[in-house]
Amino acid sequence: YGTDTLADVEALCARTAEKLGGRADARQSNHEGQLVDWVHEAREHHCGIVINPAAYSHTSVALLDALQACE
Repeated sequence: YGTDTLADVEALCARTAEKLGGRADARQSNHEGQLVDWVHEAREHHCGIVINPAAYSHTSVALLDALQACE
């Protein structure tokens, strides 16, 4: 992932969102259920989701279903 820290990535996202007239809401969890809950919350309150599901991209049907519901 390079030398950038999570804080570096969050700051970059915040700056980019501000330039576009929005705001970034950065979250991190190692718990699948928490990620699913946040995806459902984002559907109600945000206009987009950027996610790095890491290993969950291979194993999480629940996370996939939550993301597909956003389409």
